[in-house]
Amino acid sequence: MSYRTIKQITEKVLKILISLDIYGSIIWGILAPMMIFTGAVSISLFLIESLFGLLGFGYWAYVYFPIDEINYIALLIFEAIIFSLGVGLFVISFVQLVREKVRGQGLVQTGIYEIIRHPQNFSLIFLVLPFSLYIPGFRDWGIRVADLIFLVHFIYFMIIFSYVEEHFLKKKYPEEFQQYVQQTGFMIPTVNKFAILKRRNIDIKPSLKIALYLISYILIIGIIFAASNRFRVEYPGGF
Repeated sequence: MSYRTIKQITEKVLKILISLDIYGSIIWGILAPMMIFTGAVSISLFLIESLFGLLGFGYWAYVYFPIDEINYIALLIFEAIIFSLGVGLFVISFVQLVREKVRGQGLVQTGIYEIIRHPQNFSLIFLVLPFSLYIPGFRDWGIRVADLIFLVHFIYFMIIFSYVEEHFLKKKYPEEFQQYVQQTGFMIPTVNKFAILKRRNIDIKPSLKIALYLISYILIIGIIFAASNRFRVEYPGGF
């Protein structure tokens, strides 16, 4: 075997190893938070169940919203659309992220990242949403309240995780990331009203954001709780 052949093989092996390192780190960066958040969401659901159990409402998380035949078909269509959008958004954002990382790009701001800053996190919410509603053969008696609570917690945890990501990006790319934030939306495209605020450098304080998220969380949980007491079908088998 000639020196040139050995050199070519070595270069190919090195390229493969570098690609594996890049792809592996990105994939792990996605899967690790998913595993952590799944455990955290499950614990939070358990704590809520325990709290309401102490208050005498321990049954509420394991009742179901009934589904009639018309809503059943409409819900399945809705779930299929949402899941397809989630898969598409995840694949597109993942490919674009890997492509730019391979090129040595630090802060990715092209493609879908030119519109929103956390397309992958947003797509994961889309992927989880259908499984939190109705699954044929597994939830034939309706939509389980506990699954809705899981979805709510998953959404809020993904929002928190996205803010944690931005905290580290601000430290790594202080000026570049600040400009990037002013030009893009968080998880959804920036509407004109908020774009005007950004152009005027008017930012919502972190304490106010926390308060708004907390209030919205309490309202959503309260609505689900109230609805579960009015429209429900109790299933004796629990889970």
